[in-house]
Amino acid sequence: MVFLLKIRRMHSMNNKIRRCVLGFFPL
Repeated sequence: MVFLLKIRRMHSMNNKIRRCVLGFFPL
């Protein structure tokens, strides 16, 4: 259960980073 929470948290962080990158570098 804790492992799934960690993975989900990492996934949300990746989504935030990807959103920021897309915002800075629109393709």
